[in-house]
Amino acid sequence: MKYLMLCFAISTVLLCSTASAQEPKRVPPFSRLDAVAGVRANSDEFKQLLDDYKFSKNPKRNNSWGSSFGVFLEPSNNRVVSIGIRPPSSTTNMPTYPGELPKGLKPEDTIESLRRKLGQPNRTQTLDSGTVAMFYDGYHIITIGGKLFEIWLTEVKGTEEPSRDGEIKSPRL
Repeated sequence: MKYLMLCFAISTVLLCSTASAQEPKRVPPFSRLDAVAGVRANSDEFKQLLDDYKFSKNPKRNNSWGSSFGVFLEPSNNRVVSIGIRPPSSTTNMPTYPGELPKGLKPEDTIESLRRKLGQPNRTQTLDSGTVAMFYDGYHIITIGGKLFEIWLTEVKGTEEPSRDGEIKSPRL
């Protein structure tokens, strides 16, 4: 009987590991995210992205979706979708985006290296101690402690900022 139970336990473990190995976590490539940034929240492109990559509604915020792979979707006040990407970082214990980042950015980029890679931002805003937002046409870079924290893709050009995790809620200058 012990032998039978041991065989059953081993078979169960093998079946579970095989099932999970057959279904890898799908992560959208940056090009797919970039194509959806700026579309309306009721568009077919946006709905298809939600479905294709199994985004889930954010229980803490209306009209916001998240993922287990560090991508966040949020329509602005005019219902245009902004997309946040959180690269791997020591500043978060939340899921991070394992895909290739835009514009040659790397998770370890500092404010100085971001400026070398991207040029001077249209505007910079210090949101609280250690958090800086750098605004460029079509995207925003959030840094914490002088290091890259999030990249937001949006069609909004330098006037409205996306929010993230309740810490930055559409700051206006």
